[in-house]
Amino acid sequence: MTQDAIVITAGLCCPLGKNFEAATVAYSKGERSLERDRSLVGHDGDPITLSYVFAPAEERDYERRLLNLLKNAFTDCLLRATSLHNVGPLRFGLIIVLPRWLNGHPLTTRLAAAFSADSEVHISHQWFCFGAQAEALWMIDLARQDIANGKADVVFVAALDSHIDTHLLDRLATEGRAFGSGQPHCLVPSEACTVIAVGKSNLRLETSAEILGFGVGEEAAGGKPIGIRGRGLGNALRSAARGPEQSAPVMRAMADLNGERWRAEHYGAGIASFGNGFGEALLDPECYALAMGDVGAAAGGVMVALALGAMPSPRGHPAHSEPIKYPTLLLATSLRGRSCALMLAHARRKEA
Repeated sequence: MTQDAIVITAGLCCPLGKNFEAATVAYSKGERSLERDRSLVGHDGDPITLSYVFAPAEERDYERRLLNLLKNAFTDCLLRATSLHNVGPLRFGLIIVLPRWLNGHPLTTRLAAAFSADSEVHISHQWFCFGAQAEALWMIDLARQDIANGKADVVFVAALDSHIDTHLLDRLATEGRAFGSGQPHCLVPSEACTVIAVGKSNLRLETSAEILGFGVGEEAAGGKPIGIRGRGLGNALRSAARGPEQSAPVMRAMADLNGERWRAEHYGAGIASFGNGFGEALLDPECYALAMGDVGAAAGGVMVALALGAMPSPRGHPAHSEPIKYPTLLLATSLRGRSCALMLAHARRKEA
């Protein structure tokens, strides 16, 4: 894998904080942002357990909620990447990752228009990707390829999703996916937006990260699964292991485990089939959802942003203050589609 592109920085707006600094510090301290919101009542008559940036009563319009999440994250990303303005003319691209149900929805074009209107940089080309937890990781690798092929100097990968809407919450409850009494193996609805800046290696910052490896795999198509479910993640791990710097052991692993049982089953099968080469970190992965609930299509971006910050410390111990210094493996699974594995490490300056 070429090292012509790196993860420069990230903007983040999530329940732990409305910017990268606040959110990553809270995460490293082991803080959690989960609560029972008494303004909403679930099918069982009890308050719904949620995690959110904006309280349901604070912002009831779903489109404005998404726009505010996107604006906060993009502004944060640009503030963290102010050095880009000193480099000279750069070509910028944009990928917006949204939940699958928004494919074909008029809201998508309004989001893109708002992004371009508020942007301090000129976006020369943009496109959408619709999916779930794994797609943002996949788009980061596609952004890396665009930069390596000379199509852009910087590509912003914006991953955005929110479950905080009465209709979406009712749908989760009807499908039996929302956490509650009698439903322990389910997700806590949440929301987040991340904007990951992927660019040329000469644009690195203090917390930038190299992309050491990437892999993608898919489950068998069709009604009945063929063999063990989780082979898609195993294949993604196998591909990620072909990166150029596999001599360094993985010291940190993050997964999109969110309480849903099938996701844990896929994870277990995936690391059992091809996890031995990555060390013991995969046996005890960090799970962002424990701190902020499930963020849907924003999950891959959230994991990348958190990986650029300090890792969490055990409760009762001082928080880590150093950002990423060693290989970190990020894993995202899919029930019927694409699973991804992305390996990052601190972007060291090359010796002259």
